[in-house]
Amino acid sequence: MASVWLGGAETGSISETATPGGGCSVQTANVKTGAYAYRCISTNAFFDFIIYSKGTMFYRFYAYILANSGADNVFWQAINSNTGVCTLQLISTGKIKIRNGNSTGTLLGTSTNSIPLNGWFRVEVKIICGTSSNGTIEVRFTNTNDVVIETLTFTSLTMAAAAVTGAGYGFRTAAQQIDFDDIAEDDAAYCSAGRIIARQPKTGVPTYNAWTKTGTDPYWADTPFNTANRATSVNSGIPSRQTKLISAFNATQTGHGNQIIGANDTINAAGIYYVAKRGSGSAATYAMNFIYNSVLTENAVLLITSDDYYYSHITSALTLALLNAMEVGGKQTTSGSVLMTIEDLWVIVDYKPVVTTPTNIQKNLKYAVKTTPAAKNKSLQYTVKTTPSAKTKLLKYAVIIQAIKTKALKYTIKITPSAKTKPLKYTVRITPDTITKSLKYALIKSFSDTKPLQYTVLTVGVLTKSLIYEIEVLPPPWIRPHGMYDYLGLKVRGKLGNIATFEEQWWGRQVSPPFYPYNPRTYRQQTWRNQLKQAVSNWHGFNQTVKNQYNQKTKNLTMTGFNYYLSEYLKAHYPP
Repeated sequence: MASVWLGGAETGSISETATPGGGCSVQTANVKTGAYAYRCISTNAFFDFIIYSKGTMFYRFYAYILANSGADNVFWQAINSNTGVCTLQLISTGKIKIRNGNSTGTLLGTSTNSIPLNGWFRVEVKIICGTSSNGTIEVRFTNTNDVVIETLTFTSLTMAAAAVTGAGYGFRTAAQQIDFDDIAEDDAAYCSAGRIIARQPKTGVPTYNAWTKTGTDPYWADTPFNTANRATSVNSGIPSRQTKLISAFNATQTGHGNQIIGANDTINAAGIYYVAKRGSGSAATYAMNFIYNSVLTENAVLLITSDDYYYSHITSALTLALLNAMEVGGKQTTSGSVLMTIEDLWVIVDYKPVVTTPTNIQKNLKYAVKTTPAAKNKSLQYTVKTTPSAKTKLLKYAVIIQAIKTKALKYTIKITPSAKTKPLKYTVRITPDTITKSLKYALIKSFSDTKPLQYTVLTVGVLTKSLIYEIEVLPPPWIRPHGMYDYLGLKVRGKLGNIATFEEQWWGRQVSPPFYPYNPRTYRQQTWRNQLKQAVSNWHGFNQTVKNQYNQKTKNLTMTGFNYYLSEYLKAHYPP
């Protein structure tokens, strides 16, 4: 894969893109990865930063859209100078139109599926330019779980140009809010799923350390950039080099989100953003440099006299260990009084987290789980069998598991091999248990004391965890406190510790057991609570313009815009 450009807004400034229009910005209210994401709210777009001319290009971006367009609205376009090569439009039904050329070019097709609203989804585009019935355009997009739901391919096209020179991101036809994050562009292959995070310099002694420093160490580590902590070349010891150690990618860094790269994650691409300038006068020769895998790489750069953004690729084979050990900086190659200053820099990495697929798990069994590949195990609705024992019988609403960890199994769990264990509906008996811990709501340690406790879970010979939301225990038995409450006065109301509650009825005094509120905290209940919490958080992050749009939708409804948004969000994020 040959990376062309990575854009994740992680410099904290829209200036990391090319020619951003009015209404384009970087924001922190709605972010997929890292600490920042792009936002466009007008009919202007921003463009990829790198200048290139490619006959073949692959694009990937994640988008977040609040509502469908009222009319066909361009939200992405590949261009050659000012000529559209491929155009994507969002239509009123939420489907995508693909056009060859600009917004009025030939309609190649319309997606069958609609894009998801109020959630991040991925779009990927492949363009092979051809001006004589030999071009190709392919578009695919995902749901909010990052799973591709549709691919549209068009071949033998006569296209407007033999190369693409850039891409524009943002609604162009009508003003509408759209957020972008984790943009990747490549000239060799699909970028596929990914996340983009950034790291900046840390304190430590670098390999090259000749420049004059201003401010506090670590310099070059501000986001967004400022001029407080910087380094400037010196006109002696030419070439004059300076590098800086970079914070590790397998640990968080303040100001750059909470994602880290794990040891088994796939690293797709990497690049470096600099903010730099030179002094006034006759310029010397300058370069951006980095040390990766003990190799010093220097890329010549033409600086201007004001702070500007510059981007470099890391083309070597990428590993987590080498990224963590790299150094980044600059170099003044020739002597002269016009010095080079680097204000701040960022190393950005596109990576894909490893997806762990459990082994021996058979899916799509309603209310059932299988954990062994035994040939005798069959898909029995409401039932789970995990041992091939001839003595094991099918128990409706029951799970039979032998010496394994049990997680999130609805209704009941029954564990053998004890011959004395009998099927108790909605009940769990476990033998010969001596180590049962970490059960938030229930704990039974002795087989002889095991009684049918509704929805109770225990395990055999192992520590059981992650069953917090699937366990319920009946409240303790209540013994009526006879001979005590008659001395408490003629009129008594309320609760006496954990002993009893008192009420005065027309027919006399009523003494009842204490009330224990029921909160099962099941997986689905907790999932719904988290979805509702996220929806409320989203609402409070909207600006007034967005809120007014939802309020307008409820004009003829008996609900507020806030309630309408919650309803739509929960419908779109139905929990698993």
